Amino acid sequence: MRGRCNMLNPSDSERTGQPGPSLRAMYELSVATNKALLQARTPETLYQLICDAAVGAGKFLMCAILTPNPSSSWARIEAAAGRGAEMLRQAPISISESTAESQGIVGVAFRNRATCV
Repeated sequence: MRGRCNMLNPSDSERTGQPGPSLRAMYELSVATNKALLQARTPETLYQLICDAAVGAGKFLMCAILTPNPSSSWARIEAAAGRGAEMLRQAPISISESTAESQGIVGVAFRNRATCV
């Protein structure tokens, strides 16, 4: 089974009938992200603060930031927060189209260079 991405913009909520993020939640996430940008002294700290903000202020169930490992076809989990974050840290996630581990949302997002929700 090939992975798929559902890409939704907040304005899509009227068209799809799915609830979009509230204006207050988007504002709180923006404030928390700006605060993280000011506080972080390393990329790793910035990544973790953004994940924490998305889960806390943004009301996401989980957030993770992954980067491609330059020496392999596997993604590296830089930061994660929320429900299932520790389990995600243990999961092998490939970005190569030829592996079963790359057919989920992360592999598809990397290959399509698109945000997936």
